[in-house]
Amino acid sequence: MLNKSSFRTSTRNSLSTSNRRNNGLFGTGLFGPGDYGDSIGDAKEVGKLKLGKSRNYSGDVGGDDLDFFEIEIDNRGEFKAKLDHRENDGDPIAISLLNRNGQVVRSKGQQAFKNIEPDDEGSLSVSGLAKGKYYVRIQSDDGDNESYRLRLSLNDSNGDDDDDDDSSNSDTRSLGKLTPGRSYNFTGRVGGSNRDLYNFNVDKTSRVAFALTNDSSDDKSIAFSVLNSRKEVVRTSNGRTLFDDVDADDNATLFASNLESGNYSVRVQSQVGSNEPYKLRITRSQSDVTPL
Repeated sequence: MLNKSSFRTSTRNSLSTSNRRNNGLFGTGLFGPGDYGDSIGDAKEVGKLKLGKSRNYSGDVGGDDLDFFEIEIDNRGEFKAKLDHRENDGDPIAISLLNRNGQVVRSKGQQAFKNIEPDDEGSLSVSGLAKGKYYVRIQSDDGDNESYRLRLSLNDSNGDDDDDDDSSNSDTRSLGKLTPGRSYNFTGRVGGSNRDLYNFNVDKTSRVAFALTNDSSDDKSIAFSVLNSRKEVVRTSNGRTLFDDVDADDNATLFASNLESGNYSVRVQSQVGSNEPYKLRITRSQSDVTPL
């Protein structure tokens, strides 16, 4: 029996609409706002989920103000929807997986439904979904502007996804091999346990610069670092670590003059902040580096 603050798993309110403004921080892909839609008919079209990849969003819900996401599955991996309820108080947020008819999916005799309390996180994991179209529904019947972050992914059969080992709340973006002479520019927000990770590869010893601007207006610092494949902070040949703690309204650059070939990550985080905005630029030099 669900308590008073819990939610029914029926499709009541599935066609509810409102004129709210969506405060999404992470829209399609990693960055950019999105209009997620308040009904199945105007659901946010996520598209086909690719095995081992994730899509990240944030928004708020309450009462007749729902969020719907339309996804396509064509692989029998494990579908996972992870939701972080970002309010310290307030009312629970419910997340459900619906089939194309708007009915809650059943898996192993259980409904694909999760009720998540304020300042908590939870996830739905459903294996063996048939190929087709599905909907993720986010709602808070008794709440008002309950904010959340959502991660949608399709993982292999053992349930592994692309979360980084050092933080279950990391939002990860894969850049692939860095192109010589090219700069990669990003914006985002971090705070508390929520971190951003940028995975990349260099195919030969290279000069790479990493520049971060902290656009926070509330005096909260943002730390960024470059990690190797073992998730250790990279040290340059002179022993300096590729790490800096950037104060609000300031910027810093980390420079690797001879970054060896391999896989790396840039990690951006703010342990004392909440939704601190930043800009990040990663630049690989056009010139090759000849190893000594």
